[in-house]
Amino acid sequence: MIHLSYSAAVSTVYTSPSVSHTAPTHTPSTISSLMDKDMDALFNCMKPYLDTASTSGITIDELDHRLQQSQEEVLSIRENLRSSITELSTRLESITSKMERQNSIILGMEGQFKEAFHEFSIHIKELYDYIQHTTTPPAASTSKHVQWGSSVK
Repeated sequence: MIHLSYSAAVSTVYTSPSVSHTAPTHTPSTISSLMDKDMDALFNCMKPYLDTASTSGITIDELDHRLQQSQEEVLSIRENLRSSITELSTRLESITSKMERQNSIILGMEGQFKEAFHEFSIHIKELYDYIQHTTTPPAASTSKHVQWGSSVK
């Protein structure tokens, strides 16, 4: 199939069929200078390329109906997407809220753990200091060895 645009048709030089075929030269003309019968001849030459209704098998009404159906489908898809995005946004907000709550719980637990560990280390140090001060090496014996049951003379 050959497509002919308006600009291509206007810029194309066309040999007018009204010029006698017995003359060896052809007079080139632009589309805008053609006569009605020349335009009819050009249309007849282009008619096989322009007659797409018979080859496509679709009427304007059918095309309009299909276009309307396509628009309805696009609107339905848009609405479904909008609904999905709204649902995802709500779920994301819920997850974010839960994560923030869990983070605050974890931070609270971390503070409690630090405080408990600090108290534990203080008690360990106090216990260590207590053990160091109360334990003294055994003193040397100054008493005489006495045997029980015998008299010393």
